[in-house]
Amino acid sequence: MMKKLSLTLMSLAMAFVGLAQTPCSQLNASMTYTQSSNTVTITNTSTLPTGGTSPSSWAYAAWGDGSYGYPSPTANHTYLTNGTFTIALYQMWMDSLVGNSVFCSDTAYQTVTITTAPPPAPNCTFNISTVNNGSGSYTFTAAGATTSMTYSWTFGDGGTATGNPVTHTYVNTGSYNVMAVGTGSGCTYTDTTMVYYNGSTPTSNEISGYIVYDSAVLNNVTGPLSFKVWLIQSSYDSATNSAVLTAVDSLTTNATPWASYQFNNKAAGTYYTKAAVAPGSTNPGLIPTYHNSSAMWANANAINHTGGSSLYKTILMISGTPTSGPGFIGGNVSQGANKGTAGNIANLLILLRDASHNVIASTYTDVNGNYSFGSVAYGTYSVYPEEMNYATTPSNSMTIGGGVLSFNGVDFEKNSTTIVPKATAIKDVINNVFSIFPNPTKGLVNIHWKNGVSGNAQIIISDLSGRMVYNKNAATNAATQINLNNLNQGVYFIKINTERGQYTERVILQ
Repeated sequence: MMKKLSLTLMSLAMAFVGLAQTPCSQLNASMTYTQSSNTVTITNTSTLPTGGTSPSSWAYAAWGDGSYGYPSPTANHTYLTNGTFTIALYQMWMDSLVGNSVFCSDTAYQTVTITTAPPPAPNCTFNISTVNNGSGSYTFTAAGATTSMTYSWTFGDGGTATGNPVTHTYVNTGSYNVMAVGTGSGCTYTDTTMVYYNGSTPTSNEISGYIVYDSAVLNNVTGPLSFKVWLIQSSYDSATNSAVLTAVDSLTTNATPWASYQFNNKAAGTYYTKAAVAPGSTNPGLIPTYHNSSAMWANANAINHTGGSSLYKTILMISGTPTSGPGFIGGNVSQGANKGTAGNIANLLILLRDASHNVIASTYTDVNGNYSFGSVAYGTYSVYPEEMNYATTPSNSMTIGGGVLSFNGVDFEKNSTTIVPKATAIKDVINNVFSIFPNPTKGLVNIHWKNGVSGNAQIIISDLSGRMVYNKNAATNAATQINLNNLNQGVYFIKINTERGQYTERVILQ
């Protein structure tokens, strides 16, 4: 399935023009691919708009494992692990129409499965860092490989070089795809990056890039969309003999539908960037995302900043999957015994993943450490708390369906270096007694009693302060409907007493 994107690069002083005024509808991304063992080669077969005054185009591909490349028209990638991966080809097109610069994009997807051949040795992997020396001169360094490597370079303008680092000077302004092929003992690895030379003077010690997202999400935004961006530095902790990530700077950027970010005067070192919808903006379903496109810090791409300018560190925001169903998943996160005084963990990012471990939704714990996902569609899910420097063990899989609509009590504890499920987590025994839907609700709540439940049940509803707002006895031989339209929006607790015991379930009133 293809999704239309309509984008504006603020840093290039472009102004957005509606699709109705542009030939963006003629842009169709497509690709073909071939596979040899664990190496996949894609060919860009996209159709570009015709006509225009000064058209240009470029494309890049996200390989589905955190890596990306620039097919022009082909690109290849060697996967380091087996599994099923979704390749996304982003085809860009730009032109000057109606006195404004129009920037639009279309995306094509291809799924590949890797099951054959051992992967290359992981110590061959590296990342290209770029330093803009000014006047078209750039220094490129392949950093990260821990084995002896030899490197060959192509610079996108016909120039080549060998060695590491290398310096190349561009004569003409434009966009160039830079590729390095590193060869070591028994392994080969390739990395690519883009250079946009516009003749300007670089900013000293700059780390900058763009925030890109599917413009379809703008249908769910009623006002300006802002992003908060963090710059995170990696340092070595001799006490634990490990790297520690620390947020050292942040900014808020306002731009629709593209956003740019820039951090200046940053010393050489290893960095990461992360973007999330800023507080106060309506989140259209975008997941907090690290560069290049990872919801989890452990899989994020490092930025090896050697000084000068580290440019084009794009953050491809992960779009959540819109879902509408009768399901509910919720729980709590508290401190573990070895963290000191026990207590609830507030403002912790919680990710909801599907059966393929793709992140489809996110939320944060409240002041009491509670979180919830409502309107969950039928399917299989797991919960993954995410915080820098902590190793997370996700919850067991949970399946919404087959009469089971709610999992309440998917609880975790946060220890000194880990976040792990509690032994008592996923209390689905409640589903053997009754189910509550829809949850969240806009007013009407239905209680469906399961077979084996008889007699009357007492239903008590209270708000977060414990104040009782509803009290009723109901027969269990037929479904019960409760009208909450007279209550304010928020979280409520429904306590149900039956002959089989007492149960409490949370419900969200929207």
